[in-house]
Amino acid sequence: MLKRSRHKDTKETKNADFVRLKIKEPVALFYESFEKRQGIQVLNCLAHARRKFIDAAQNYSGRAEEALLRFQKLYEMERVIRDWNFPPEDALELRQRQSVEVLKEFKEWLTDEYQKVLPSSAIGKAIAYCLPRWEKLSLYTTNGILQIDNNPVENAVRPVAIGRKNYLFAGSHDAAQRAAMI
Repeated sequence: MLKRSRHKDTKETKNADFVRLKIKEPVALFYESFEKRQGIQVLNCLAHARRKFIDAAQNYSGRAEEALLRFQKLYEMERVIRDWNFPPEDALELRQRQSVEVLKEFKEWLTDEYQKVLPSSAIGKAIAYCLPRWEKLSLYTTNGILQIDNNPVENAVRPVAIGRKNYLFAGSHDAAQRAAMI
């Protein structure tokens, strides 16, 4: 059995039944290894960035709500693209005409606001999450087939992940096979 962990300061341990592998580098380095491969471009998910501001809204409602309104503008444009079934060329044109400007203003606002907040606060952490990733968060505006976030993929994978946990307790091998057929 193979176990993995993201913890930085751990050692490899060996027991009779398993080997525990520890990843000693941050997960970000994992993604950087993809960037070095030719033909692969890494995008960041705006939904993940948005969630940071949703979490911060409990204590820093003014700034967090302003950021969420800016995210909302971006998602409204994507909703139009999806609802009207824009072809990739038209989606790219709309993004270049409208989303790029919203993103530019949003980044300027984030940069200004970061100077006014404590870096250790929830809103400071939300802004600090976005700023170094901004280029990759904005990359979806350069191609009409790219998505603003990876929510559709996460929603498609979720039943598999939940099922995998549930199938651990199927009771017997035959029961697990029957459950897997459903």
